[in-house]
This record gives sequence, C-alpha cells and structure tokens, in this order.
Amino acid sequence: MQSLPKLASLTAAASIAALLMLVAGPGSGLLLPAAAHAGSEKGAGAGKQGSAIPECGNSAPETCHLDITINQGAATAGAICDSFDRGEGLCVGSSHGTPAWSEPGYFPRQGIQSSFTWKSHGAPRDVDYTSNSSFTTVDSYIRGDVPASNSAILDVTDAWNRASGVHWKTVATGSRPGTPGGPLYIDYDHKSYGIGSTIHIFGYLVRK
Repeated sequence: MQSLPKLASLTAAASIAALLMLVAGPGSGLLLPAAAHAGSEKGAGAGKQGSAIPECGNSAPETCHLDITINQGAATAGAICDSFDRGEGLCVGSSHGTPAWSEPGYFPRQGIQSSFTWKSHGAPRDVDYTSNSSFTTVDSYIRGDVPASNSAILDVTDAWNRASGVHWKTVATGSRPGTPGGPLYIDYDHKSYGIGSTIHIFGYLVRK
C-alpha cells in the first residue's frame, strides 16, 4: 500500500508540468518533448529559389537546372579562345559540370571536345555551345543570343542533350540571369595572355 502515495505524487507532478507548458506557451524557454518539434524545421536548402528543381539529365521535367564551365584546352593541342569582344570567334577545350551537358576530355584528333562559337550582328552575339564525344557524335548543344560582349544574359532559343532527347529553351519573365524564369547566366573570362580562358554558364531551362 506504500505505492499509492508515490503514484498520486507522480500523477500530480505530470499534471502540473502539463499545465505549465499550456500556460507558458511557445517561446517561454520551457523544453518541450521531442515530439512537439516534429516537422517544425525545414530541411537543408528549403526555401531557396529553385532548390526543388531537378538537374538537367536524362529525364524530361518541365524545368531543370544546369551548370557547366568550358575550360580552354592546351595551347600545344591547338586550343584557342578568342576575346568575346571580337565580332566572331570560338573557344575550344573541355567542359565540366552537369554530366549530360559536358565533355571532360579534350582530344581534338578524336573529335572529343567542347566548343563555344559566336557571330555578331552589331552588339548582339549569336552563340553556340556544343559538346562532342566524337567527330560525328554530338552529346549536347545550347544555342541562343547574348545582347552584348559584356552581358551576363544568355537567352536560349534551342538546347538539346542526347541523354534526354528533349529540346529546351529559356523564358523571359523578368527574372535575373541564372534564376528560375530568367535567361541563363554567362561569364566569359578571357585571358589576354592566350591560355586559361573559361566560360561559365548556369541557370534554368524549360521544356519546349
């Protein structure tokens, strides 16, 4: 019979604790049971613009994101990168980033390379990025226009990759370059001494 007072005391203590939590409410500094926090915290990256949009790969979602960098190939292998200020030119080498849109090797004798070419009509430039795994095999391309040589805007009129077989484009909704609903972001970093130029392209494509 000695257990009854202990049981009564435990019951009373639990009732008091529950009452304190109810009265104090959130932010009172009281430690709530772990179950009370379930689902209250966002996962890593939650709320970031475009964080739920998949990578452009072998599937065909409505929207996907890509991020590629073209690196000038070895000058000893004949790789050149012209200044983007020129009316027309090219940059050849390897590319890294989104796998279905890049070619990490540069073996021009076998046709394995990534190239970026352009032609201007005034300030705007019609540009073409292509990755090849052989002379006759195109793995991906991105075609569009850049308003001027110092612009970060790449409006895509047609893009395609072999992995998905889908054609893509960008849309103009007023969003910044590289963000959902905007053009791709492009940064052509030309090295005046002739080696080490890079072209960084990233952003979001929508299915045509």
